[in-house]
Amino acid sequence: MKRLLWLGLLVGFSAHGQAIGPALTGATAGLVAGCVNSPVCPCVVVGSEQREFCTSSVTWHGITNGSAITVEAIGGGGGGCGGDYEGGTNTTGGAGGEYAKASIAYTSGSNVTVTIGAGGTAGGQSGTGGSGGSSSFGASVIANGGGGCSGSSTAPAGGTGGTGTTLYDGGAAGTPTSHTAFGGGGGAAGPNGAGGAGGAGNPNSGESGAGGGGGSGGGAAGSSATTNTGGAGGANYTASIPGGAGGSGTGAGNGGGDINGASGGGGGGDSNTSEDSGGAGGAGKEWGTYGSGGGAGSGGGGSLSGHGGSGGACGLYGGGGGAGGFGPSQGPGSAGCQGIVVITYTP
Repeated sequence: MKRLLWLGLLVGFSAHGQAIGPALTGATAGLVAGCVNSPVCPCVVVGSEQREFCTSSVTWHGITNGSAITVEAIGGGGGGCGGDYEGGTNTTGGAGGEYAKASIAYTSGSNVTVTIGAGGTAGGQSGTGGSGGSSSFGASVIANGGGGCSGSSTAPAGGTGGTGTTLYDGGAAGTPTSHTAFGGGGGAAGPNGAGGAGGAGNPNSGESGAGGGGGSGGGAAGSSATTNTGGAGGANYTASIPGGAGGSGTGAGNGGGDINGASGGGGGGDSNTSEDSGGAGGAGKEWGTYGSGGGAGSGGGGSLSGHGGSGGACGLYGGGGGAGGFGPSQGPGSAGCQGIVVITYTP
């Protein structure tokens, strides 16, 4: 019961589902009334504590009572490759960012550098994706970014190897077996666990489906594609929100999210006349309107005379981007999502 009430406070609702305060609107949210001592980043009150959400790199100088602060971070997600018709690039999405957490002794008024990992860049037609950047709070908490699609036969690995007392790896991208088998993006790690891996694509000489994106923070892996139908995205941590449906020439579904993390987007399919773009990863809400991001589904492959679908958009923080589908007109990949740093303390 205590955990349910605590989660209710995080999302701004009572145990009976009634609104109890103003809601944040994401990275552009302002300060909520009640936060004191001039918070550096957008802030909410959670019981006797304050929680700040840093979505851009800053110098943090909170004023607390000298007790320990709790810092959580998610690294940036990797970017997906663009579609490749000629066969020089093994195409897949980007991997999810790592999650790191630690309690830190903080001296009131001290300056600490907060760095937010950027999302990896998207690959254009036949192009590769960039890796996500690391998010950090000084040297005490570091969450590394997910790998970007390099065009090799090895799937990009999720963010790993960071610094903190609790570490969860980001989800790997789906395995690319050829330029016609486009794996989905990996989900970001989050407070509930590691990110789910993207699903593998299905190579076929004429028509191909793309893998679904992985769920975030303890979520499930995306499903692999069949011959011309995309794989479904992975569900969130409790399976309360399924992943987006795989496309079959009629459109791929988007992922969703709640306090238990995000689900992944569905992979695009190919009906030989209509190539789906990948579904977008969902947005988790582990910290109210802030949370870990689901991986994106990749775009469906064009027929030998068709157009490749575009990679779906990454979810919220740390989600991996989707890859573009192949075809005479290749689909573009999508960028990974940026990271975040969350700071909780007693003012």
